[in-house]
Amino acid sequence: MSKLANVLFSRELSRRVGSLGIHSYALHPGVVASDGWRRVPWPIRPLMKLRMISNEEGAKTSLYCATSREVAHDNGRYYDACKEKAPSPVADGVDLARELWEKSVLFTGADLDHRA
Repeated sequence: MSKLANVLFSRELSRRVGSLGIHSYALHPGVVASDGWRRVPWPIRPLMKLRMISNEEGAKTSLYCATSREVAHDNGRYYDACKEKAPSPVADGVDLARELWEKSVLFTGADLDHRA
């Protein structure tokens, strides 16, 4: 659900500010052996981390989206392993993306609608 929210938010952001030259990408970094797993008890954590990728490996798709000329003109798309990937069909919901945006504004108190 959180990845779906990332994709929806990215698509709505691209719709709202894309004409200003601002690009938004949603991505899956992979299952990264970061410190986010620190509360998983030993000996489970070391076993879990055996199948995870390093922080450096996990940063590759973020860096790709931020620096690659191949995606420089893309906007509101979803990437996994440095490749565009089709998200869930639910992520195509324009009304759902707009609703998520409005709820985000409500929950955070941020005035994000000044350019909509």
